[in-house]
Amino acid sequence: MTITSVAQWSTDQAQNTDIAGNNIDEGCSPAGINNAIRYMMAQIAATAIAEFGTVALLIADTTKTYSNTTAGDYIRTRAEGFSYLVAASGASDHHVTTVGALKLYVVPSDEGFNPMAFGANGLNGASDSAELQAAITAGGNYSGSLGKQAFLPTGLYQLSTTLTPSGYSTIEGCGPYASMFYNESAPIPTVPVFNPTAILLYAGFEKLGARGQKSFIECDMYIDNCRFSDISLYGMADCGFRFQGDLYTSEFHRVVIEASPKGIVCETLANCNTFYDLELKNLTDDGITLNGSEGLVFVSPRIEGSTVSSKAMFKLASGANHVLVKGGYFEGAHEY
Repeated sequence: MTITSVAQWSTDQAQNTDIAGNNIDEGCSPAGINNAIRYMMAQIAATAIAEFGTVALLIADTTKTYSNTTAGDYIRTRAEGFSYLVAASGASDHHVTTVGALKLYVVPSDEGFNPMAFGANGLNGASDSAELQAAITAGGNYSGSLGKQAFLPTGLYQLSTTLTPSGYSTIEGCGPYASMFYNESAPIPTVPVFNPTAILLYAGFEKLGARGQKSFIECDMYIDNCRFSDISLYGMADCGFRFQGDLYTSEFHRVVIEASPKGIVCETLANCNTFYDLELKNLTDDGITLNGSEGLVFVSPRIEGSTVSSKAMFKLASGANHVLVKGGYFEGAHEY
């Protein structure tokens, strides 16, 4: 039998006497050895994973095209350790396109989709909006409706446009002061960090910070069973959160909103939501505005530092019912 693949090699070296019809048995001619080695080198080259030094070099590459690359091939970057799968030339759901017009899918790590793999720099030097959105969208589309998180490593991510989150997925950073949407030096007061364009279900926002935006999230859609955890917001132009649609059964853990006009604004119905360790510092307007609320629980909130005596810590409209505040610390000129 002619041996043409590694899978056909024997673990008994005495049985390995042929490679692609080239005799390599004892006493074979030198030409047989030469041809067998050449065949093996060609086979290895055909199956080897292409590597590039960095993501930037991969995206700028023009040598890899569909004339010498096949859909399903893998590509890696050495510096960052990212992996990519070559998409079909007619694909429209790919994540990255190189200068050579090669379309690639980012292969998620155990942590999720990293925007750096999409070309983000996280250095506050240029807008990372497109790359961040690509990672968030990929996470929401991954594995059907189950989703996979977008993971933001430590960095200052500058935005030029708002981001659209996906349900059934999580956007997670390395900490509220480590992974930041940072526009403090060039604020964009009309652009919230996130603005969902569809009903948002079972989404998570964790270990993230923001500076110099309109708000962290502004949403006129229905939100249900979402989680906001370890969020730090400073210098928002409007407020930390503005919910213009109904907010249901969501949780807020360790959210800090500082040096902004308002804290949290619920313009319609907020029902069965829980806020743990909420901190509002040095606000110039009402801390928490509830225009229509039922079954809200605030556990150990901390509201302090305002110099505006006419504003309220909790501003409750006539439609607000069953609001429980358990413990907490309140200091400054706000009225309760």
